Amino acid sequence: MAEGGTKKATYVAHQFLPFMRKLDPQKNRFDCVAFDGARNVRLAGELIEKHFPMVTTVHGAEHSATLFFDDVFTRCAPLKLLSNFSNWICIMLESTLHAPNALFKKVTKKHFGLSLGFIQPSECQMAGHELNLLRLYCLRAPILEVIRKKTFLDMNTAFHAPTHVLEKPEFWHFLYAVVQALYPMFRIQRLADMKIGGMDKLKFYVMQADKLLPFYMENVKDHWDALCKESLPI
Repeated sequence: MAEGGTKKATYVAHQFLPFMRKLDPQKNRFDCVAFDGARNVRLAGELIEKHFPMVTTVHGAEHSATLFFDDVFTRCAPLKLLSNFSNWICIMLESTLHAPNALFKKVTKKHFGLSLGFIQPSECQMAGHELNLLRLYCLRAPILEVIRKKTFLDMNTAFHAPTHVLEKPEFWHFLYAVVQALYPMFRIQRLADMKIGGMDKLKFYVMQADKLLPFYMENVKDHWDALCKESLPI
């Protein structure tokens, strides 16, 4: 790696195999290895399975939760639409090239005592979309104050068109229903990200998520239907 190499599957697998052979020469003790879902380490797990036939490779809790969020925000059309709209708000109010940014900083400082911005999702950030929506909901009051100011309305910008959506209570009810529904999975993500022993808590959180998700997703559907009845083009 220091000479510019890459962590190929064979490299990753051979970091483990010598120790596994030493601890289990008969190849009848190791039955499970856990990796994240990066392609190279996934293949490393398959290589280990070839050397230790009893081994099954599984995803770690952190990556499994991340895959869940990726699926939710790419395959569920209403949530994908909500995430895109949230990103649009970030661009509108935080772009350094536009005057709304200065106004937004001033208003958030009045509300919170400091300039508080959005958390834009990125590929290297676990559960980035959920964090983005949580922050959006927290910034509800300053966002509404900004878009109602005459200063903002007088700005010569193309960003004004969809801001009427933010004035509708149905939008914020839908947003709250989404972050509430996904919060149990976010707790799993945070627990796994802490990198401390907690398999007992992990099992409890997973069982709670299994129990709560169906109920809360029905709530999300009801609020989405209410939002659609308002014919809001987001």
